[in-house]
Amino acid sequence: MRLCWVAIVLVALCTMPIAVSQRPSIIGLVVDVRGRPIEGVVVEVYRDGVYQASTTTYANGYFTVPLTTPGVYEVILYKKGFEKRVFRIQLRGGALSLGNVTLSYALEVIVEAASIVVQQGDVVAIPVQVRNRGAFAEEVSLAISVPPYWVAEVEDEKGLIVKRVVLPPGVQESYTLTVKVPRNASGSHEMTLALSYSGVSQKVSIHVEVVAREWNLIRLTYPSLVSFPGDLKRIPISLYNSLGEEAEMVIDVIAPEDWGVRVEADGEVVRSLVLEEGERRDLELRIRVPETTSPGRYEVRVMVRALDVVSEKKLMVEVVEGYDEVIVESGAPLVDALAGSTALIELVVMNEGTGSTTVSFDVSGLPLGYRWSLRDEAGNLVSAIHLPAGVSRKVMLAIEIPRGEVPRAVEFTLWAKGGRSEDSIRLGINVKGRPELRIRTLNWIIETFAGTPAKFEIEVENSGQVPISDLAVTVDSSNLPRGVDVKVEPPTVRLLPPGETVTFTLTVLTDPMLPPGRYYVPVSIAGSGVRSDRSLALEVRTRSEYFFLMIALMLVATATVALVARYWRGGWGRHSG
Repeated sequence: MRLCWVAIVLVALCTMPIAVSQRPSIIGLVVDVRGRPIEGVVVEVYRDGVYQASTTTYANGYFTVPLTTPGVYEVILYKKGFEKRVFRIQLRGGALSLGNVTLSYALEVIVEAASIVVQQGDVVAIPVQVRNRGAFAEEVSLAISVPPYWVAEVEDEKGLIVKRVVLPPGVQESYTLTVKVPRNASGSHEMTLALSYSGVSQKVSIHVEVVAREWNLIRLTYPSLVSFPGDLKRIPISLYNSLGEEAEMVIDVIAPEDWGVRVEADGEVVRSLVLEEGERRDLELRIRVPETTSPGRYEVRVMVRALDVVSEKKLMVEVVEGYDEVIVESGAPLVDALAGSTALIELVVMNEGTGSTTVSFDVSGLPLGYRWSLRDEAGNLVSAIHLPAGVSRKVMLAIEIPRGEVPRAVEFTLWAKGGRSEDSIRLGINVKGRPELRIRTLNWIIETFAGTPAKFEIEVENSGQVPISDLAVTVDSSNLPRGVDVKVEPPTVRLLPPGETVTFTLTVLTDPMLPPGRYYVPVSIAGSGVRSDRSLALEVRTRSEYFFLMIALMLVATATVALVARYWRGGWGRHSG
């Protein structure tokens, strides 16, 4: 029971200033901000600025300072690592209890924001004020606790990173807590700034809420579009590096099964590319909607991965049932052609409908013996072509005209048939007679002596059905043998009607020193629409060869005459006898 009363008295001493004895004194209990007793706190008492007495707190935080006389006193409490507190009291007599005296930590840390909201990839600067409220200079170590992959530093006013600092009493310094939030961070996080000094660990917590950032690495021109089965859509897109540093952009497109999708730049497929900070690149997203696609809404997702960021855009494609509308046109529906040749007519086939189709072709009205075929722009033989909606293609219609066809006008019809539509166009060919040459000269060999002009005649007949204009015989002088020259008369025949003939005379001039032998003269006979190339063989002999040949001929002739005379005389003698 006695112990209980003692406890009640001690509690009363700690909670209210009352006089417990006649001798003047000051008593109290010193605790930290958590309510724990602080040992070793210096308690000094002054009167009118003159030191009177002092003591230190016990392990249990209590202290007692005996004084001699009542009066007005100034009580100062301090300890390294804690703030310095000053009380002004009126002591009238007996013991005056200060009750529980709370000493905060020496450093007052003021953070402008205890809770912040940031975006992914943000670099946040948080002002921090630190003031030393204690009686001693404090050597402070600073540490920052952040979530994994976050980066945080404390910088002074000059931008220098601060790890340790000494703060004299009463001094206040300004710092900046710089925090780099990862680009893929999300949710709520806690960040702690810890200041360690004089055995004290003082912590300040900052709550950080990270919200998603729209990085806009990819930009779509159209968020939605309408398409038809079989369509090929080209959608402009662009990539933009908003990450603050060079990065490789990896592109991925996710589309419904069997859809053909790819990203291109200048016709080349692009799967990734490197962009500098702030650089933009324009690309094209190509989407091929299969012919078998049912009407409905479909989603195409375009994703770009760069560093630790994923940016995604969705493209909604509404597929509706389409129809074809085939149209066929020609810029030159009537052409001229020769008998035996192939007439070519260029056609443009268009699909002005909303759905792709296969277009087949047919020709009606061609005379017997005429044959037709179609070729695409690459020159391939085709019987049908595929036409997406809104697309036009060129095809070449080839009509083979019989060789013996007489001049006349031929009209016919070409049909272009799609899945649900068809179109036709009237075409025509103006068949002209075919020019032909017949070279009536058969022997193409000429003999001459070196230095003696020789003449050679070429007889040419117009065996065709139309007149031949500007008919001429030419000799390529660049391919003539050295020492040989040729003149042609007449140089040109202006018009040679069908069935008529003309004779060209070639005068061959040879150098007297030209060695004997066989030479070839290239000859071209050409007129409007016809040409024939021949080679004239030139046999060159010398005079000596001719002399010996003549002697040989004379000897043969003499021998022959002698034999005849002898035979005649013998026969005559027998007859006389």
